[in-house]
Amino acid sequence: MECPHCPAIFGSEETLSKHVAAIHEKLASRASSPLPAAASATDTPGSSDGDNLDLTPLLGVLTHEQKDMLLLRAIAADDSLAYHVLAAVLKPLSAEAAAARLEELEPTALAATVRAYVDAGAGRNALMMLRVVTAAASDALGGLGSLLQSDGWEESEELEAVERLPRADAIGALWGEALAGGDEPGGDRSSARDHASDEDESLLSQLAAAIGPVRGAQPGLLVSADGNGVPAAESVAAAQAALAAALEARGGAPAPPASKKARRG
Repeated sequence: MECPHCPAIFGSEETLSKHVAAIHEKLASRASSPLPAAASATDTPGSSDGDNLDLTPLLGVLTHEQKDMLLLRAIAADDSLAYHVLAAVLKPLSAEAAAARLEELEPTALAATVRAYVDAGAGRNALMMLRVVTAAASDALGGLGSLLQSDGWEESEELEAVERLPRADAIGALWGEALAGGDEPGGDRSSARDHASDEDESLLSQLAAAIGPVRGAQPGLLVSADGNGVPAAESVAAAQAALAAALEARGGAPAPPASKKARRG
């Protein structure tokens, strides 16, 4: 879930609410107050004889939410830190790291992550997330499709796998958004179109094939509750068309190296 006040992304509504209360509401109330004078390096709590406190072990006990809050507070005090955040976002994301993010985030947070990468000009990372999400969805839907004609599929691990991921219609829409976004790349910034490859056509074809059996038996499993009403098959077909157009527009330029596929389980 994306914060309405900043680009921060959280995995649950509860965490998002805590973030808004701890960061934005407090910052708003303090906006008219001067910041306290910065403490010197030798004033670090717990230090002696001018030695700085080693924060490394302390960071290990903080939750992800606490670290997020501390980072946003630091940026509020020194906005130059935002450039370091952007640099981290633009750092190439490996397939393994993308798969780890897939395991951590809820479906809505996954969608927000892809959009955040696109908005930041990290097109390669947006595509990497889309690749692991699409591969995982194809696997999950394929596994579920083979069970739908038998008893007990409602309690199956395959259904749980499908429900942990964005629905197929949302995945197709995200591909379309990613390929349409990032019109002003520059420097380290790039659009998803710059990194699209033939591998992506194969991934979307696999997703389209996995949709078929599920659409015939349980079409509701393919559609997001807050979707735009476009059927999953049409959404994925539109994504395939957008990808084909992006590859054609690149004029036969060499495709970037294919990434190693990362799948759940």
